[in-house]
Amino acid sequence: MLKTQGFTLIELMISFSMISIVFVLGVSRFIEFNRVQSTSGAGQTVKNNLRRIQSLGLSGSKPIACLAADTLEGYRVTFTDTKTYTAQAVCDSGPAGPVTTYTLPADFTFNTPLPDSFTFYVLGNGASANRTIVIKGYANPVMYYAMCVSTGGDIKDCGYKSVEIPSCSCPY
Repeated sequence: MLKTQGFTLIELMISFSMISIVFVLGVSRFIEFNRVQSTSGAGQTVKNNLRRIQSLGLSGSKPIACLAADTLEGYRVTFTDTKTYTAQAVCDSGPAGPVTTYTLPADFTFNTPLPDSFTFYVLGNGASANRTIVIKGYANPVMYYAMCVSTGGDIKDCGYKSVEIPSCSCPY
């Protein structure tokens, strides 16, 4: 009897099936990992922007538009819609100087209802109110990232979570 070399059809089908299963599992885990990293990155960007705005108040950096006789009160953060937020100096006479607009990355929005405006006061005097800021991204499943700004001026990172909003209490 002549012995032929090669694989049987059953062996090929089983091998191909196992490789396909491993590939599908790997791709799905990579997509989940990518979503987590993107959500965390969007949250960290907002947090870093808030720290930058806060540092302007801490340094007492007064814009030119603030009149010489005016005193800088702080920098106000306003959430204009589900994709953008702004920062502007506030002096005795009211808002002054340019409005800096920040936009969330694609696939991300602020959770509604939007947080109310708040002000980072000058020279380490904290913030005007406690605010919890929640960023929402993707669908199936929805990813959330939360942070908290306290009246003491601290910005607490509450992290990210899938499906439900991370618990984040302010003040903490």
